[in-house]
Amino acid sequence: MDSDDGSEEMKEQLNQLEDAEFQALFSRLMQEMDFSVKSSRKSGDHILVEAKRKTSAEEALDYVVGVKRGDVGPEDIQELVHQKKDFNGMFVSTEAFSEDAQTYGEAMDVELVGGSDLIRLLRKFSLLGDIQRMYDVDMLETESARFLPSIGELESLMDAAMNALRRGNLDFAMVHTMKAIMLKPNYDLAWALKARISEKMGHPEEALDAYKKALFCNVSDVDLWLGLGLVLFNLERHEEELEAYDQAIKIDENFTKAWLNKGATLHKLERYDEAVECYDEVLKKDPKNAMILNNKAVALKALGKNDEALTFYGKAVKADPEFLDARKNKLILLEETGKKRDAVKELDAIVELTPGVAGMWFLKGSIHLDLKQKKQAVASFEKVLELDPKFEDAKKMLNRSKRLRVKKKISKDDYPCFGDYE
Repeated sequence: MDSDDGSEEMKEQLNQLEDAEFQALFSRLMQEMDFSVKSSRKSGDHILVEAKRKTSAEEALDYVVGVKRGDVGPEDIQELVHQKKDFNGMFVSTEAFSEDAQTYGEAMDVELVGGSDLIRLLRKFSLLGDIQRMYDVDMLETESARFLPSIGELESLMDAAMNALRRGNLDFAMVHTMKAIMLKPNYDLAWALKARISEKMGHPEEALDAYKKALFCNVSDVDLWLGLGLVLFNLERHEEELEAYDQAIKIDENFTKAWLNKGATLHKLERYDEAVECYDEVLKKDPKNAMILNNKAVALKALGKNDEALTFYGKAVKADPEFLDARKNKLILLEETGKKRDAVKELDAIVELTPGVAGMWFLKGSIHLDLKQKKQAVASFEKVLELDPKFEDAKKMLNRSKRLRVKKKISKDDYPCFGDYE
Protein backbone atom coordinates (compact mmCIF):
# COMPACT_ATOMS: atom_id res chain seq x y z
CA MET A 1 0.00 0.00 0.00
CA ASP A 2 1.38 3.40 -0.91
CA SER A 3 2.25 5.75 1.90
CA ASP A 4 0.28 8.68 0.49
CA ASP A 5 -2.93 7.21 1.93
CA GLY A 6 -1.56 7.65 5.43
CA SER A 7 -0.89 3.96 6.10
CA GLU A 8 2.77 4.48 7.00
CA GLU A 9 1.82 7.20 9.47
CA MET A 10 -0.94 5.01 10.89
CA LYS A 11 1.50 2.17 11.43
CA GLU A 12 3.54 4.66 13.44
CA GLN A 13 0.46 5.51 15.49
CA LEU A 14 -0.17 1.80 16.11
CA ASN A 15 3.36 1.45 17.46
CA GLN A 16 2.85 4.47 19.74
CA LEU A 17 -0.36 3.16 21.35
CA GLU A 18 -0.29 2.12 24.99
CA ASP A 19 -0.11 -1.66 25.40
CA ALA A 20 -3.66 -1.85 26.79
CA GLU A 21 -5.01 0.22 23.88
CA PHE A 22 -3.21 -1.91 21.30
CA GLN A 23 -4.41 -5.14 22.90
CA ALA A 24 -8.00 -3.86 22.95
CA LEU A 25 -7.75 -2.95 19.26
CA PHE A 26 -6.27 -6.36 18.43
CA SER A 27 -9.07 -8.11 20.39
CA ARG A 28 -11.70 -6.26 18.36
CA LEU A 29 -9.91 -7.23 15.14
CA MET A 30 -9.90 -10.88 16.24
CA GLN A 31 -13.66 -10.73 16.81
CA GLU A 32 -14.24 -9.20 13.38
CA MET A 33 -12.16 -11.98 11.82
CA ASP A 34 -14.42 -14.55 13.53
CA PHE A 35 -11.88 -15.66 16.13
CA SER A 36 -13.05 -16.74 19.56
CA VAL A 37 -10.16 -16.29 22.00
CA LYS A 38 -9.56 -19.12 24.50
CA SER A 39 -6.39 -17.80 26.15
CA SER A 40 -3.49 -15.40 25.62
CA ARG A 41 -0.10 -14.86 27.20
CA LYS A 42 2.81 -12.51 26.80
CA SER A 43 6.04 -14.01 25.53
CA GLY A 44 8.88 -11.52 25.47
CA ASP A 45 7.87 -8.59 23.30
CA HIS A 46 4.94 -10.32 21.61
CA ILE A 47 1.68 -12.03 22.51
CA LEU A 48 0.59 -15.59 21.75
CA VAL A 49 -3.15 -16.20 21.52
CA GLU A 50 -4.97 -19.54 21.37
CA ALA A 51 -8.31 -19.23 19.60
CA LYS A 52 -10.94 -20.93 17.50
CA ARG A 53 -12.01 -19.50 14.17
CA LYS A 54 -15.45 -19.97 12.66
CA THR A 55 -15.55 -21.34 9.16
CA SER A 56 -18.20 -22.48 6.73
CA ALA A 57 -17.49 -26.01 7.92
CA GLU A 58 -19.37 -27.43 10.88
CA GLU A 59 -16.43 -27.30 13.32
CA ALA A 60 -14.31 -24.24 14.11
CA LEU A 61 -10.57 -24.42 13.43
CA ASP A 62 -7.98 -24.18 16.21
CA TYR A 63 -5.44 -21.39 15.84
CA VAL A 64 -2.37 -19.99 17.55
CA VAL A 65 -1.92 -16.32 16.67
CA GLY A 66 1.18 -14.27 17.41
CA VAL A 67 1.08 -10.48 17.48
CA LYS A 68 3.97 -8.05 17.74
CA ARG A 69 4.63 -4.39 17.26
CA GLY A 70 7.91 -3.94 15.45
CA ASP A 71 10.18 -6.07 13.28
CA VAL A 72 9.56 -9.84 13.23
CA GLY A 73 12.39 -12.29 12.77
CA PRO A 74 12.31 -16.08 12.17
CA GLU A 75 12.88 -16.71 15.90
CA ASP A 76 9.53 -15.04 16.69
CA ILE A 77 7.69 -17.28 14.28
CA GLN A 78 9.64 -20.28 15.52
CA GLU A 79 8.20 -19.82 19.01
CA LEU A 80 4.70 -19.78 17.55
CA VAL A 81 5.43 -22.96 15.57
CA HIS A 82 6.50 -24.72 18.77
CA GLN A 83 3.09 -23.81 20.22
CA LYS A 84 1.25 -24.63 17.05
CA LYS A 85 1.46 -28.43 16.95
CA ASP A 86 -1.71 -29.47 15.11
CA PHE A 87 -3.09 -25.93 15.18
CA ASN A 88 -3.26 -23.43 12.36
CA GLY A 89 -0.84 -20.53 12.70
CA MET A 90 -0.97 -16.79 12.05
CA PHE A 91 1.45 -14.01 12.92
CA VAL A 92 0.36 -10.35 12.92
CA SER A 93 2.81 -7.44 12.97
CA THR A 94 2.69 -3.68 12.57
CA GLU A 95 5.80 -3.91 10.36
CA ALA A 96 6.82 -5.90 7.30
CA PHE A 97 8.39 -9.31 7.93
CA SER A 98 12.08 -9.81 7.29
CA GLU A 99 12.93 -11.96 4.29
CA ASP A 100 14.12 -14.82 6.54
CA ALA A 101 10.94 -14.60 8.66
CA GLN A 102 8.78 -14.66 5.55
CA THR A 103 10.60 -17.68 4.12
CA TYR A 104 10.40 -19.55 7.41
CA GLY A 105 6.72 -18.66 7.95
CA GLU A 106 5.73 -19.84 4.48
CA ALA A 107 7.66 -23.08 4.94
CA MET A 108 5.87 -23.76 8.24
CA ASP A 109 2.45 -22.83 6.78
CA VAL A 110 2.01 -19.79 9.04
CA GLU A 111 -0.21 -17.03 7.66
CA LEU A 112 1.67 -13.71 7.84
CA VAL A 113 -0.13 -10.39 8.26
CA GLY A 114 2.36 -7.52 7.91
CA GLY A 115 1.91 -3.80 8.57
CA SER A 116 0.22 -2.76 5.33
CA ASP A 117 -2.07 -5.81 5.42
CA LEU A 118 -2.91 -5.03 9.04
CA ILE A 119 -3.93 -1.45 8.11
CA ARG A 120 -6.09 -2.86 5.29
CA LEU A 121 -7.84 -5.18 7.75
CA LEU A 122 -8.40 -2.40 10.28
CA ARG A 123 -9.87 -0.27 7.51
CA LYS A 124 -12.05 -3.12 6.25
CA PHE A 125 -13.61 -3.61 9.68
CA SER A 126 -13.88 0.13 10.44
CA LEU A 127 -11.44 -0.05 13.35
CA LEU A 128 -9.20 2.85 12.37
CA GLY A 129 -11.29 5.58 13.99
CA ASP A 130 -8.98 6.38 16.93
CA ILE A 131 -5.84 5.87 14.84
CA GLN A 132 -7.26 8.16 12.16
CA ARG A 133 -7.96 10.84 14.76
CA MET A 134 -4.40 10.64 16.08
CA TYR A 135 -3.12 10.89 12.53
CA ASP A 136 -5.36 13.91 11.86
CA VAL A 137 -4.11 15.67 14.99
CA ASP A 138 -0.51 15.09 13.92
CA MET A 139 -1.33 16.41 10.46
CA LEU A 140 -2.92 19.51 11.97
CA GLU A 141 0.03 20.13 14.26
CA THR A 142 2.81 19.46 11.73
CA GLU A 143 1.21 20.90 8.61
CA SER A 144 -1.01 23.64 10.00
CA ALA A 145 0.76 26.20 7.82
CA ARG A 146 -0.42 24.32 4.72
CA PHE A 147 -3.92 23.36 5.81
CA LEU A 148 -5.05 25.70 8.61
CA PRO A 149 -4.20 29.08 10.04
CA SER A 150 -3.72 27.17 13.35
CA ILE A 151 -5.09 24.23 15.28
CA GLY A 152 -6.06 26.73 17.96
CA GLU A 153 -8.47 28.42 15.58
CA LEU A 154 -10.27 25.14 14.93
CA GLU A 155 -10.61 24.49 18.66
CA SER A 156 -11.84 28.06 19.27
CA LEU A 157 -14.52 27.70 16.61
CA MET A 158 -15.72 24.40 18.08
CA ASP A 159 -15.80 25.86 21.61
CA ALA A 160 -17.75 28.90 20.41
CA ALA A 161 -20.23 26.66 18.59
CA MET A 162 -20.73 24.45 21.66
CA ASN A 163 -21.23 27.43 23.97
CA ALA A 164 -23.76 28.94 21.58
CA LEU A 165 -25.61 25.62 21.40
CA ARG A 166 -25.81 25.46 25.20
CA ARG A 167 -27.24 28.99 25.27
CA GLY A 168 -29.79 28.08 22.61
CA ASN A 169 -28.31 30.45 20.00
CA LEU A 170 -28.61 27.94 17.15
CA ASP A 171 -27.82 30.30 14.27
CA PHE A 172 -24.58 31.44 15.91
CA ALA A 173 -23.69 27.80 16.70
CA MET A 174 -24.26 26.76 13.09
CA VAL A 175 -22.14 29.61 11.68
CA HIS A 176 -19.14 28.64 13.81
CA THR A 177 -19.60 24.93 13.12
CA MET A 178 -19.60 25.54 9.37
CA LYS A 179 -16.41 27.60 9.71
CA ALA A 180 -14.81 24.65 11.52
CA ILE A 181 -15.91 22.31 8.72
CA MET A 182 -14.45 24.68 6.11
CA LEU A 183 -11.13 24.58 7.96
CA LYS A 184 -11.19 20.79 8.27
CA PRO A 185 -13.74 19.07 6.01
CA ASN A 186 -12.96 15.58 7.35
CA TYR A 187 -13.50 16.46 11.03
CA ASP A 188 -16.10 14.01 12.38
CA LEU A 189 -16.78 16.03 15.56
CA ALA A 190 -17.67 19.13 13.55
CA TRP A 191 -20.09 17.18 11.34
CA ALA A 192 -21.62 15.56 14.43
CA LEU A 193 -22.10 19.00 15.98
CA LYS A 194 -23.76 20.22 12.79
CA ALA A 195 -26.12 17.23 12.99
CA ARG A 196 -27.13 18.08 16.57
CA ILE A 197 -27.74 21.73 15.71
CA SER A 198 -29.76 20.79 12.61
CA GLU A 199 -31.96 18.52 14.71
CA LYS A 200 -32.66 21.31 17.18
CA MET A 201 -33.46 23.62 14.27
CA GLY A 202 -36.06 21.11 13.06
CA HIS A 203 -34.13 20.10 9.93
CA PRO A 204 -33.91 16.28 10.20
CA GLU A 205 -32.79 15.74 6.60
CA GLU A 206 -29.82 18.07 7.12
CA ALA A 207 -29.04 16.28 10.38
CA LEU A 208 -29.15 12.95 8.57
CA ASP A 209 -26.72 14.18 5.92
CA ALA A 210 -24.36 15.56 8.58
CA TYR A 211 -24.31 12.28 10.52
CA LYS A 212 -23.50 10.39 7.31
CA LYS A 213 -20.60 12.74 6.62
CA ALA A 214 -19.37 12.32 10.22
CA LEU A 215 -19.48 8.54 9.83
CA PHE A 216 -17.59 8.79 6.55
CA CYS A 217 -14.82 10.44 8.59
CA ASN A 218 -15.07 8.01 11.53
CA VAL A 219 -17.16 4.94 10.83
CA SER A 220 -16.28 3.21 14.12
CA ASP A 221 -17.83 5.80 16.47
CA VAL A 222 -20.83 4.15 18.15
CA ASP A 223 -22.30 7.48 19.26
CA LEU A 224 -22.48 8.64 15.64
CA TRP A 225 -24.40 5.48 14.69
CA LEU A 226 -26.72 6.09 17.64
CA GLY A 227 -27.31 9.68 16.57
CA LEU A 228 -28.01 8.54 13.01
CA GLY A 229 -30.53 6.03 14.34
CA LEU A 230 -32.37 8.68 16.35
CA VAL A 231 -32.72 10.94 13.32
CA LEU A 232 -34.00 8.03 11.23
CA PHE A 233 -36.49 7.24 14.00
CA ASN A 234 -37.86 10.78 13.82
CA LEU A 235 -38.12 10.41 10.04
CA GLU A 236 -39.93 7.07 10.58
CA ARG A 237 -37.36 5.25 8.45
CA HIS A 238 -37.26 2.39 10.91
CA GLU A 239 -35.52 -0.34 8.93
CA GLU A 240 -32.59 1.99 8.28
CA GLU A 241 -32.72 3.03 11.93
CA LEU A 242 -32.42 -0.60 13.06
CA GLU A 243 -29.44 -1.07 10.73
CA ALA A 244 -27.74 1.92 12.38
CA TYR A 245 -28.18 0.38 15.85
CA ASP A 246 -26.89 -2.95 14.52
CA GLN A 247 -23.75 -1.21 13.27
CA ALA A 248 -23.20 0.31 16.72
CA ILE A 249 -23.72 -3.08 18.39
CA LYS A 250 -21.35 -4.72 15.91
CA ILE A 251 -18.65 -2.26 17.01
CA ASP A 252 -19.49 -2.56 20.73
CA GLU A 253 -21.82 -5.38 21.72
CA ASN A 254 -22.08 -3.88 25.23
CA PHE A 255 -23.42 -0.55 23.95
CA THR A 256 -26.59 -0.46 26.06
CA LYS A 257 -28.11 2.63 24.45
CA ALA A 258 -28.17 0.94 21.04
CA TRP A 259 -29.82 -2.20 22.47
CA LEU A 260 -32.38 -0.05 24.28
CA ASN A 261 -33.27 2.06 21.24
CA LYS A 262 -33.41 -1.00 19.01
CA GLY A 263 -35.77 -2.70 21.46
CA ALA A 264 -38.04 0.36 21.64
CA THR A 265 -38.28 0.59 17.85
CA LEU A 266 -38.96 -3.14 17.44
CA HIS A 267 -41.65 -2.72 20.10
CA LYS A 268 -43.18 0.15 18.13
CA LEU A 269 -43.14 -2.06 15.01
CA GLU A 270 -44.92 -4.79 17.05
CA ARG A 271 -41.99 -7.17 16.64
CA TYR A 272 -42.32 -8.09 20.29
CA ASP A 273 -40.17 -11.25 20.35
CA GLU A 274 -37.21 -9.32 18.97
CA ALA A 275 -37.89 -6.43 21.34
CA VAL A 276 -37.76 -8.81 24.33
CA GLU A 277 -34.36 -10.08 23.14
CA CYS A 278 -33.04 -6.50 23.09
CA TYR A 279 -34.47 -5.74 26.54
CA ASP A 280 -32.76 -8.90 27.84
CA GLU A 281 -29.41 -7.60 26.55
CA VAL A 282 -29.94 -4.38 28.52
CA LEU A 283 -31.02 -6.28 31.64
CA LYS A 284 -27.82 -8.36 31.54
CA LYS A 285 -25.94 -5.17 32.39
CA ASP A 286 -28.64 -3.49 34.46
CA PRO A 287 -30.97 -6.15 35.93
CA LYS A 288 -32.80 -3.69 38.22
CA ASN A 289 -33.67 -1.13 35.56
CA ALA A 290 -37.37 -0.55 36.31
CA MET A 291 -38.13 1.05 32.95
CA ILE A 292 -36.69 -1.87 30.97
CA LEU A 293 -38.40 -4.43 33.22
CA ASN A 294 -41.67 -2.61 32.58
CA ASN A 295 -41.03 -2.46 28.82
CA LYS A 296 -40.30 -6.18 28.72
CA ALA A 297 -43.53 -6.88 30.62
CA VAL A 298 -45.52 -4.80 28.11
CA ALA A 299 -43.99 -6.79 25.24
CA LEU A 300 -44.70 -10.10 26.99
CA LYS A 301 -48.31 -9.06 27.51
CA ALA A 302 -48.61 -8.26 23.80
CA LEU A 303 -47.34 -11.80 23.11
CA GLY A 304 -50.11 -13.20 25.34
CA LYS A 305 -47.64 -14.27 28.05
CA ASN A 306 -49.63 -12.75 30.90
CA ASP A 307 -48.06 -14.69 33.77
CA GLU A 308 -44.55 -13.72 32.66
CA ALA A 309 -45.72 -10.14 32.14
CA LEU A 310 -47.05 -9.98 35.71
CA THR A 311 -43.73 -11.33 36.99
CA PHE A 312 -41.78 -8.58 35.23
CA TYR A 313 -44.23 -5.86 36.27
CA GLY A 314 -43.64 -7.10 39.81
CA LYS A 315 -39.85 -6.88 39.31
CA ALA A 316 -40.22 -3.34 37.96
CA VAL A 317 -42.29 -2.29 40.99
CA LYS A 318 -39.82 -3.93 43.35
CA ALA A 319 -36.93 -2.13 41.64
CA ASP A 320 -38.74 1.22 41.92
CA PRO A 321 -41.84 1.21 44.17
CA GLU A 322 -42.73 4.74 43.02
CA PHE A 323 -42.70 3.89 39.29
CA LEU A 324 -46.36 4.59 38.54
CA ASP A 325 -46.35 3.37 34.94
CA ALA A 326 -45.33 -0.13 36.04
CA ARG A 327 -47.90 -0.14 38.84
CA LYS A 328 -50.69 1.02 36.52
CA ASN A 329 -49.74 -1.53 33.86
CA LYS A 330 -49.70 -4.27 36.48
CA LEU A 331 -53.08 -3.10 37.78
CA ILE A 332 -54.66 -3.18 34.31
CA LEU A 333 -53.36 -6.70 33.64
CA LEU A 334 -54.58 -7.92 37.03
CA GLU A 335 -58.03 -6.58 36.19
CA GLU A 336 -58.03 -8.07 32.71
CA THR A 337 -57.06 -11.48 34.05
CA GLY A 338 -59.79 -11.37 36.70
CA LYS A 339 -57.46 -11.01 39.68
CA LYS A 340 -59.58 -8.32 41.29
CA ARG A 341 -58.37 -8.70 44.86
CA ASP A 342 -54.71 -8.45 43.78
CA ALA A 343 -55.74 -5.43 41.69
CA VAL A 344 -57.16 -3.74 44.81
CA LYS A 345 -53.85 -4.22 46.64
CA GLU A 346 -51.96 -2.69 43.73
CA LEU A 347 -54.44 0.16 43.52
CA ASP A 348 -54.05 0.90 47.23
CA ALA A 349 -50.33 1.43 46.59
CA ILE A 350 -51.08 3.72 43.62
CA VAL A 351 -53.60 5.77 45.62
CA GLU A 352 -51.04 6.15 48.38
CA LEU A 353 -48.59 7.59 45.83
CA THR A 354 -51.23 9.80 44.16
CA PRO A 355 -53.77 10.63 46.91
CA GLY A 356 -55.10 13.69 45.10
CA VAL A 357 -55.95 11.98 41.78
CA ALA A 358 -59.72 11.52 41.56
CA GLY A 359 -59.45 9.01 38.70
CA MET A 360 -57.50 6.55 40.83
CA TRP A 361 -60.10 6.71 43.60
CA PHE A 362 -62.83 6.19 41.00
CA LEU A 363 -61.07 3.07 39.72
CA LYS A 364 -60.63 1.84 43.28
CA GLY A 365 -64.36 2.32 43.95
CA SER A 366 -65.27 0.49 40.71
CA ILE A 367 -63.22 -2.57 41.66
CA HIS A 368 -64.65 -2.63 45.19
CA LEU A 369 -68.13 -2.42 43.67
CA ASP A 370 -67.37 -5.38 41.37
CA LEU A 371 -66.26 -7.33 44.45
CA LYS A 372 -69.51 -6.27 46.20
CA GLN A 373 -67.51 -4.56 48.92
CA LYS A 374 -70.10 -1.87 49.66
CA LYS A 375 -68.39 -0.02 52.46
CA GLN A 376 -65.08 0.37 50.58
CA ALA A 377 -66.85 1.32 47.34
CA VAL A 378 -68.91 4.04 49.03
CA ALA A 379 -65.83 5.45 50.76
CA SER A 380 -63.88 5.53 47.49
CA PHE A 381 -66.59 7.31 45.48
CA GLU A 382 -67.11 9.81 48.30
CA LYS A 383 -63.38 10.55 48.12
CA VAL A 384 -63.71 11.12 44.36
CA LEU A 385 -66.43 13.71 44.90
CA GLU A 386 -64.44 15.35 47.67
CA LEU A 387 -61.60 15.85 45.18
CA ASP A 388 -63.85 16.66 42.21
CA PRO A 389 -67.47 17.58 43.10
CA LYS A 390 -68.41 17.75 39.39
CA PHE A 391 -67.43 14.15 38.65
CA GLU A 392 -70.86 13.03 37.40
CA ASP A 393 -70.00 9.34 36.91
CA ALA A 394 -68.76 9.22 40.50
CA LYS A 395 -72.15 10.48 41.71
CA LYS A 396 -73.92 7.71 39.79
CA MET A 397 -71.55 5.05 41.06
CA LEU A 398 -71.88 6.31 44.63
CA ASN A 399 -75.67 5.97 44.47
CA ARG A 400 -75.30 2.53 42.95
CA SER A 401 -72.92 1.53 45.73
CA LYS A 402 -75.31 2.74 48.41
CA ARG A 403 -78.13 0.67 46.88
CA LEU A 404 -75.96 -2.43 46.76
CA ARG A 405 -77.37 -5.29 48.80
CA VAL A 406 -74.88 -7.55 50.42
CA LYS A 407 -75.56 -10.73 52.25
CA LYS A 408 -75.28 -10.30 55.97
CA LYS A 409 -73.68 -13.05 57.99
CA ILE A 410 -76.13 -14.27 60.62
CA SER A 411 -74.80 -14.91 64.10
CA LYS A 412 -76.26 -15.79 67.46
CA ASP A 413 -75.64 -12.22 68.65
CA ASP A 414 -77.89 -10.86 65.88
CA TYR A 415 -80.79 -13.06 66.96
CA PRO A 416 -80.97 -13.52 70.79
CA CYS A 417 -83.76 -16.08 70.42
CA PHE A 418 -81.21 -18.56 69.11
CA GLY A 419 -80.20 -20.82 71.96
CA ASP A 420 -80.46 -24.19 73.52
CA TYR A 421 -83.87 -25.81 73.85
CA GLU A 422 -85.07 -28.68 76.01
